[in-house]
Amino acid sequence: MNDNRKGSDRNKDKDKDRDIDGYRHRDRDIQEGSRRVEQQKVRETSEEWAARKEQLKKEKEEQKKALDIATSNYSMADNSFDDANLAQKFTWAKKWEVEKKKAEREREREEKDEELIRIQRASEQAQLGDWQAQEEEFCLKQAKRRAEIRIKSNRAKPIDILAMNIKPIAAVNEDDDEDEDDIGLEIDVEEPYAIFDIEKVEELFHDIKLYLSLDKHEQSIDFWRAMLIVCENKLTELDHARAGQIQRKLAAGGAIDVDYWEAILKTLIVWKAKSKLNAIHQVILQKHLEQLKTRQLREAEKKKAELAAVLAIQTLDVEGDVSGLRPLVGEDTEHAQNDEDQEMHPEPFDTLSREDQNLAVVDQLDDWAEIKRRQVLSKQFNPKKKSAYQGVGRQHPDDEFVSKILFDKEVAKQLT
Repeated sequence: MNDNRKGSDRNKDKDKDRDIDGYRHRDRDIQEGSRRVEQQKVRETSEEWAARKEQLKKEKEEQKKALDIATSNYSMADNSFDDANLAQKFTWAKKWEVEKKKAEREREREEKDEELIRIQRASEQAQLGDWQAQEEEFCLKQAKRRAEIRIKSNRAKPIDILAMNIKPIAAVNEDDDEDEDDIGLEIDVEEPYAIFDIEKVEELFHDIKLYLSLDKHEQSIDFWRAMLIVCENKLTELDHARAGQIQRKLAAGGAIDVDYWEAILKTLIVWKAKSKLNAIHQVILQKHLEQLKTRQLREAEKKKAELAAVLAIQTLDVEGDVSGLRPLVGEDTEHAQNDEDQEMHPEPFDTLSREDQNLAVVDQLDDWAEIKRRQVLSKQFNPKKKSAYQGVGRQHPDDEFVSKILFDKEVAKQLT
């Protein structure tokens, strides 16, 4: 019993040893094969490896074709239908045509969508361009309006004076209807480049660039460009002054100015810009004088028409046919007097409100004088205008005109 058990154990040990030896041989073969492949790869170049790979691919394809022929019922030797393409792969031509047409439709739809997107983008760009132009025009009008407000409130900046100088040029293509407030915004008769203030020249430089980017009028653009050149020259002078202070501190002896001819060239450019500014300024003055003449003629025609209307009323009242007239008696006289009283006199009241009680009492002549004084103070850069009346003792021309009309009515009433 024990001998049998020992024999079986020995057999098991032999089998185990045999298996271990088999595993070892197999691992050794695998390692040997891997080593040979690695050595072959190292010895091969890239061209040889590509050629070997292509050869293996062809061999696999031939094996596949041979397998297909062997498994099929037909072959080139046994071709009962005389099919010349028996050894070739079957292709469904109808399916390819359908797929081709489908691809063409897809491509046409994509091209159509791209065209619609392009047209829409072009339309949006056109609308955006119009919007940008309107936005720039609005910003320019707002900038000029701010300049007018600052001038009227006696807070004018140098750029405001330049904006008012250039205004007659831009007004040529616009309507002639001007606000009454523009009468106080007269033009400056001095040269435009005389307005520079050394302390505010940098701020003025940025303001000029803003107007240059917004204004679209050709002569206005030339004006702002010339002003920009002169302003740059002023900034250069400031830079040279600062550089001179530094050079005086660092210079050990007399130095030769190597930038002399460059400075001469810049000076020539500046003087050309000043000459161009003078020419534009003369055009501005001429157009402004024409506007003043047109305004005065319009006002004269208006006054003439009003005077002619008053004279016509007086002629009808005095020299008209009196046969159809009858004197006002009784209720007619009382009604006429009531209408005249209501027209000429305000409604009386006994008490004042609390707000009116705190107000200061101002004489009419003093109030008128203060208004005129404020107008004069606000025109700090305007030429002196000839006044239609001297002093504050006289009545306003409109008051004299109204008084004359009332006097003529009273005379006509007495004559009737």
